[in-house]
Amino acid sequence: MSNTESMPVIESTTDYTLFKTLKGNRIHNKSHIRKLRTLIKDDPKGLQYTPIVVNNRYEIIDGQHRIEAVKQINDEFGVQIPVYYLINPKATIKTAQMLNSSSKSWSPNDYALSYSTLGNENYEIYLDFKKRYKLNHDVLLSYLGMNNPISSVDFKDGKFAVEDEDKSANLCDKLLTVGKFYPEYKKRSFALAFKILWQDERFNWEKALAFFEKEGDKIQHQPRPDMYKPILAKVLE
Repeated sequence: MSNTESMPVIESTTDYTLFKTLKGNRIHNKSHIRKLRTLIKDDPKGLQYTPIVVNNRYEIIDGQHRIEAVKQINDEFGVQIPVYYLINPKATIKTAQMLNSSSKSWSPNDYALSYSTLGNENYEIYLDFKKRYKLNHDVLLSYLGMNNPISSVDFKDGKFAVEDEDKSANLCDKLLTVGKFYPEYKKRSFALAFKILWQDERFNWEKALAFFEKEGDKIQHQPRPDMYKPILAKVLE
């Protein structure tokens, strides 16, 4: 008895309306589409060697940029280029994330957009804070996770949770105010050190503000959060 499994059949079509966008998939990258347009125009038959993957509802799991490039070529030049595809009936958004990341890595923003589109409010808050405060990913995970920050791996797996949105906003607002006096305030090492200071029960905002207003331009950037401890300890004296 053979243990081999039958391979999925690769089919082709020029009916681009057959394919649908998978909810939660990342948004189109216009630069990537432009590059694909050039490649496809030069070698349209090459698509048969890179079939797109769809689920049984013809939602695109992998290959949405290729589909968009082919559509644009058809709209502009009236050329119908066959699209090759195979069906994975069990594919989900997790499958899309895995396949897409192997060809062009998903950024934290891609994951956040994906999960927020699927209705996860934690990721919606992440995107709102990123737009408002323009802090880097690690700092946002720490500030929004507060006492329960998670790893980037868990963030990608959809496990991110905001502990207290109001407290996080308060912390971010104070960090931005400090930025008026200390230009390195957004650097990861300082931002994480400032969070530790802010969470200390002895922390007094008026006293801290007076300190940064007076000493901010004299503080040297430190590569690690713990190296700020002796400097920021003066705020608690």
